[in-house]
Amino acid sequence: MVSMDVKRELFKKILENIPRIREVISYGIPHLIGEITEDDVCLDVLTYEGREVEIVIKESSRTCFIIPIRGEEDLKAYRLFARIISHIQEDKRKLNPGMKIKGDILGTLKKFGHEILWMSDWQGSVELITICKGKRYRLLLRRDNIDEYTLTSILEL
Repeated sequence: MVSMDVKRELFKKILENIPRIREVISYGIPHLIGEITEDDVCLDVLTYEGREVEIVIKESSRTCFIIPIRGEEDLKAYRLFARIISHIQEDKRKLNPGMKIKGDILGTLKKFGHEILWMSDWQGSVELITICKGKRYRLLLRRDNIDEYTLTSILEL
């Protein structure tokens, strides 16, 4: 668990870096690169031309990350803070069979950390192959209505 002092320091550093992110946004896709330990936060801005990279490495005493800033919405400090904290803290959100997905499947799965490799729509169901935290998964979704699905199974490959 991250202490409140570290969270405060992280938010301050994000606020300090927002002007720098705005400066470099015309050169490519800005990314926050950082390291968070039990008592310290290091944060900087990095720009990749034409690609997004998202990496989170958790070790026993620290977490290192590269997180892309995906647009104007991500230039709000509280949004960046929430994204970083959600990566650092233990995952409380998991995909479970029986879960309902409404609207955009791809966007919803991305929120849960899944990157879609393959997707097939066949006879009222959707099959997906995804990667999440270095592991591959096969997901089966049943179409209930237009833009409404139920996750029927999730298997690690």
